[in-house]
Amino acid sequence: MELPMSNALASKTKCRNVASFCGLSRTLTFMVGLFGIPSVNASDLSLELRIGGYNTDNVGRTAALEEDQTVLSAGTTVSVSGETLRTEGGLVADLDFLSFRDDAFDDEVLPEVRGDFTLKALPDRVHWLTEARYGVVRRSPLDASTPENRELASFVSTGPIVVIPVGSRSSLQLDSRFGANTFEESETDSESLSGGMSFNRALSPRRTLSLRATGQRVEYDTDFGLQDFETYAAFLALESEISRGSLTAQLGRNEVHANGETFSGTLASIQLDRKLSASSSLGVSVNQRYTDAGSYFGGLDTVFRPGLESSVVPVRNPFESRQLRASYSYDKGRHSLTVNAGSSSFIYETDNTFDSDRTELGLSVTSELGNSWSVRGRLRLEDRDFETLDRNDTYAIAALSVDRSLSRTLSISLEYRYEDRDSDADGQDYIENRLTLQFRYTPEI
Repeated sequence: MELPMSNALASKTKCRNVASFCGLSRTLTFMVGLFGIPSVNASDLSLELRIGGYNTDNVGRTAALEEDQTVLSAGTTVSVSGETLRTEGGLVADLDFLSFRDDAFDDEVLPEVRGDFTLKALPDRVHWLTEARYGVVRRSPLDASTPENRELASFVSTGPIVVIPVGSRSSLQLDSRFGANTFEESETDSESLSGGMSFNRALSPRRTLSLRATGQRVEYDTDFGLQDFETYAAFLALESEISRGSLTAQLGRNEVHANGETFSGTLASIQLDRKLSASSSLGVSVNQRYTDAGSYFGGLDTVFRPGLESSVVPVRNPFESRQLRASYSYDKGRHSLTVNAGSSSFIYETDNTFDSDRTELGLSVTSELGNSWSVRGRLRLEDRDFETLDRNDTYAIAALSVDRSLSRTLSISLEYRYEDRDSDADGQDYIENRLTLQFRYTPEI
């Protein structure tokens, strides 16, 4: 599927000429070909169509020369999943087209595609797993999020998993993955080959303990800067069902070999999800490990967040990611509340220019007013500190929207959004006010 390395640069140039669709078409073609296998029922398929637009008083998100602009938009979201005895998969594709009426920027397509597919050659023994991601990243974390500072990125990983029973309660797992990462503009395209082995022991029907070792080699497609590196890890892993929830934990060591140097550190991961009551739940996660831009992008839960795209910095540089996150949700039918908070650090090994610490707080409240009306309020605060560059950026984003159901399948929404970036770098502050009107059509499938 991927071209030989010698042709990678020519392939990238071709993609740039059709930047909005090249990587998306490859990802969708690959995943749709696989998803032709599972059976899909109407309950496994959903579709939403959107049309509308917004007016902004600062389309370039600049401190000076603020420009008013009207932007028309059209989009769709498709979600499909299916399962058979031999196959299982799911695909979510979100696509938005933006047309800038006064030509402040070229028209833009903002995609987010996530797909996972498993071929069960021998159920419970031999599987072939494929994952694909396609979305938007910010080319420079220091500049405002505009079409000029966004690029498309893709991630594909595929390979076998073999499970060999060892007695009645233990098993040996062998797995391998080939991965490919592409970035529309940044010269960070890479290919990777990884392998892993783990010994798994069922301590009880609800608890499994594993000893796992992994290795990965990453090779970049163009001949400058860091050419390749290797990562290795060894750790204990626990998966357990607990009262009204689940717990997964990993603890061990990992290291990176790059430019003739070796960097090592602790590998640690904890994910706790617990139902507090019939209407509330709590989630806590801790994660520390070495990774790189392509692998980190592929593992993101949400690739594109308007104004605050993924924290991936598309550079050739392995880094240690340290993250702590907590979330609380309350859903009482007509009223819901979500609160999330987190902190993260990104420590680069061969060039510390983009070392950063981030803290964030988010709040979302939704209330249904009768059978046809609903109101939603959102608040997001984020602080980004770039220690090496001696720079600090603080974001404050608030939004209030009103939704009205016109029929079983058609609705209209009106949203006001305020965004403020306060930076201690000259000329990097901005304030944007945005008013969005959108129609949504969700057919009954």
